[in-house]
Amino acid sequence: MPVTIEGKPRTARPKPAKTNAFIPNRQPATDILARMKSAQLNRLYSVAKMYYEDHLNQNEIARRLGVSRTSISRMLTDAQKHGILTITVNPPL
Repeated sequence: MPVTIEGKPRTARPKPAKTNAFIPNRQPATDILARMKSAQLNRLYSVAKMYYEDHLNQNEIARRLGVSRTSISRMLTDAQKHGILTITVNPPL
């Protein structure tokens, strides 16, 4: 058995007790993540709306939101991936 410098037997540190106790005013991580995802999807919708319906260019949107133009480009791509934005090209009649 290992000993300390003083020659006493070394003992393991006590482990903290595991608890599943309720912590008031704390939401489960899934609720927080769901709200974050909802806010992110709403932001993607807003960016797509500004670009395609309000006819703002990516630089104007970036300036309004305080992000880079590259971020706006990525948000438009993400809006397509999440089904918020669909682009249809129709052949001439």
